[in-house]
Amino acid sequence: MNKPSIKRQQGVVLITSLILLVVLTLLATSLLKTSVIELRIGGAHQIAAQNLANAEAEIINYVNATNYPVAGSPNWVSANASFTVSYDNGDTVDITLPSQGSCIEDPESQMGSGLYMMFKDVRAQAQSVLGGETVVHQGVRARVASCA
Repeated sequence: MNKPSIKRQQGVVLITSLILLVVLTLLATSLLKTSVIELRIGGAHQIAAQNLANAEAEIINYVNATNYPVAGSPNWVSANASFTVSYDNGDTVDITLPSQGSCIEDPESQMGSGLYMMFKDVRAQAQSVLGGETVVHQGVRARVASCA
């Protein structure tokens, strides 16, 4: 029987281990890049969700202020309302109410009662300090005495 000579096997283990090391390094680098991309996507989704929540919350606050007015709340029937709400973390929400809207006689009231239904579109644009913005439109309906 012939035994393989030791001289021919020198370096085979070294070359094999270097190839495995390169393959594992490429695999780890690929996984790291994928993780970073997934973190960015998750962060962008979180910012978008926060902007949406801020915009919807301010629209709800605005609708409640029109349904139950207090001193200093905007008169949304007669004029353009536009104002900005700022949060402690620096996020802002711009509320815009166009002067145009539609007005019909209130179908739920008795004929000739003089009550009308005013319909307008409230627009909330939320912006985050971290980037991104979200725009939400919400129709608002209120019973008013006149459409003028």
